[in-house]
Amino acid sequence: KDMVMMLVLDYSSSMSQNTYRMKTMSIDFINAISKMSSGNVHIGIIAFAGMDKAKSQVFPITPLNEGNSYKFEEFIRNSTMGTETALYYSMDNAMKMIEKYVAEKGFDSLNFNGTCMITFTDGLDNASINDDISLTMHRGSKNEYLAYLSEKLKGSSRKMILGMPLENFAIGFSGSENFSAEDLNLFENVLQRTTPDREHFTLASKFEDVEKYFKDITRKLTERWQTLNVYIGEA
Repeated sequence: KDMVMMLVLDYSSSMSQNTYRMKTMSIDFINAISKMSSGNVHIGIIAFAGMDKAKSQVFPITPLNEGNSYKFEEFIRNSTMGTETALYYSMDNAMKMIEKYVAEKGFDSLNFNGTCMITFTDGLDNASINDDISLTMHRGSKNEYLAYLSEKLKGSSRKMILGMPLENFAIGFSGSENFSAEDLNLFENVLQRTTPDREHFTLASKFEDVEKYFKDITRKLTERWQTLNVYIGEA
């Protein structure tokens, strides 16, 4: 069955020494998925930092297989770091890319296995702007952009594509910055409000835990479209 997903990856400069591990983790994900896909898994990538990177470092959604996985890897390796964190804009754009791609491809709903995003970030949004609907980012609880995303990813207006909800797996890494207790609570609140339930997000202080959760997501996703074919010879 066809499945469409987006990787939304934080390339902000605060990642510093963990950048290489983040890239390796993402490439391992692509390689694992490519072994299960003959082009029926469609993946795009946004490597964001501030608004400039969020708009320019975008790999369009493409059918993935073992023959073209190197293109995804090259994009991940060659994407560069930047200042600021336009998390909300990147998630918003990823949703729009998925919805547009599915509409253009005209997938058969009977052979469609859903859509998802995998979002990784190491900090709070401090840059997102959406001029189309006049949304801006605020750090506090009265955050209109976060409220908008929460409705699309969790609330009563949750985005439905071919009859199935768009789901987001969110991974927060708090080990790159010196978070205050207030900011740490806000960080967890962001992850919680953009995912459907507790199984879809984690907030980790060690990168080893980030990698472990990423592998767990890979396992969950591959299990959805693996098919066991049993051939029984004529008696």
